Amino acid sequence: MSSRETDVATARKPGFPVTELDLSVLVGHQVKVFSAQFPGKELPTRAVSCSGRAIEVDRSGGRGMIGNMVTNQQVIVQFPYRSQEVSVRAQFRRTDGGRCLLTLDEWVTPLTQRRFLRVERACAVKLATFPKAVSRFKALSDLRWMATETRNVSSGGVLVNLPGYLQRDVLVLIHLEIPDLQLPPLLLARVRHCYQCDDGTYRAGVEFLVREICKDLLPRPQRAMLPLSVFGYTATMREELNKVIRSRQEAAKTTTSGEPS
Repeated sequence: MSSRETDVATARKPGFPVTELDLSVLVGHQVKVFSAQFPGKELPTRAVSCSGRAIEVDRSGGRGMIGNMVTNQQVIVQFPYRSQEVSVRAQFRRTDGGRCLLTLDEWVTPLTQRRFLRVERACAVKLATFPKAVSRFKALSDLRWMATETRNVSSGGVLVNLPGYLQRDVLVLIHLEIPDLQLPPLLLARVRHCYQCDDGTYRAGVEFLVREICKDLLPRPQRAMLPLSVFGYTATMREELNKVIRSRQEAAKTTTSGEPS
């Protein structure tokens, strides 16, 4: 195969090289391991250290099953990275000292293609974690609100700056100040991923929960304690807003290039 054919084949292959990953951001955070030794089981564990393409994981993870895995076997590793969930093949090896190491393959595959177009935009935002237990929530004024800003925005969610770490699936109430986007004044959302930056701060990908999801996710007593505006964002509105953002991006490209994109 010629070099040009190789480049074309690589371009068509979904994903990106593992060399583009900064694995150091995974240390202390959860990764999921899938092994044919335990079919159908997700083995959650934490990254202890990283060196090159190797990740040392906590052997007590997966309720102790990580430490009982057969050495030198092929596994699948999944973890949130930056703004997406990724999957990569790896070789699992247990050292004589009992350390559990994952040596990653050369290619990383995003688990999902981005459905909602994101645009780089810094906007003021206020958010507060929302307890799932009704007994711990009395009124919005009881919540601890944090003022921060977005890194990017889409109709499906935002990437926000944070001073500390938030666990995946934590619920948050969020208020965005974006006059030109038709979003309700208050939204219920959940954390999809959170990672630490080089300066010690964190960034969290937050997914807006549309009305249809809120009904299934929250029990009626908890929904009754929230303003109706929280449930005003529907799946249809999300799709329409996504179209608006896409059309604006296309118009911006046309203006910049001076010719149709």
